[in-house]
Amino acid sequence: MYTRKEKETAIELYLKNNKNATKTVWKLGDPSVPTLIEWYRKQTKKNYPKKKNV
Repeated sequence: MYTRKEKETAIELYLKNNKNATKTVWKLGDPSVPTLIEWYRKQTKKNYPKKKNV
């Protein structure tokens, strides 16, 4: 489990990295890219369509 502060720090870095989740996770070492994006979506209440498998 991650604390609220850890999530907020990750999201702040994500935004500083121009929403580059891979770069953010690489710098932090944690969480996974999908987890970071999910945290961002929950914080901003944005619902993006999920990618469809082609």
